[in-house]
Amino acid sequence: MPKNPFQHLAYFLHRLRRLRNYVEFSEANWEEKLASYNRSLANDDLNQKSFDGRRDHWADLANEFPQYHRKASFLMIFAMLEDDLTQLCNA
Repeated sequence: MPKNPFQHLAYFLHRLRRLRNYVEFSEANWEEKLASYNRSLANDDLNQKSFDGRRDHWADLANEFPQYHRKASFLMIFAMLEDDLTQLCNA
């Protein structure tokens, strides 16, 4: 049985909330990883164990990698919206 337009909208909003939770969780994970890296800079053993002794990850962890993730998340949201709008119009 096909969904009515309200069901499509409710399902889209549900998926959007779940994706928001995913993005929030990922952002918190990036912040924790950056904090861990910052702590490792003061402790050579910890840095060696956790980051293979690398001391050039700060810019990637602080700026580049989170931006890659945000851009990919935006593309996912846009694709979901486009697909759900098509299904809504068909309904």
